[in-house]
Amino acid sequence: MDGIRYERKAHQYLAERFPSGHVLAPWVSFKSRERIGYFHCQPDALILDLRRNSITVVEIKLKHTSDAWWQVRQLYMPVVQHIFGPSWDYIAVELAKWFDPHTKFPERFEFVDDVGDLPALSPRTFHVHLWNGRGQ
Repeated sequence: MDGIRYERKAHQYLAERFPSGHVLAPWVSFKSRERIGYFHCQPDALILDLRRNSITVVEIKLKHTSDAWWQVRQLYMPVVQHIFGPSWDYIAVELAKWFDPHTKFPERFEFVDDVGDLPALSPRTFHVHLWNGRGQ
């Protein structure tokens, strides 16, 4: 229940910061070359910045977890890249309320202090933005 409440607040937080470029939890259907049939996924948010030609894929978690990396890097980004093509920069972000420094993570990441900086971040690095769920 806390996770759902936090995610709802996080969507509002992102929508306020990116009123014209925030796509809330889009459902995407896709086919896999390895398996038969259609599959579905739902990134928590996409932030499109037409000026910077970037798409930020955001996974919202109550606490920092390696699951966010797997979802963003291994599922959502490949699907979004296939839809939009190679001319965009794709930025990976986990937005989390709590952070445990002992949590194992599959790659090095950088913290992002200001959520407004998301569209300008490096597409080569995974990013973590900590937000406590209150105000900006």
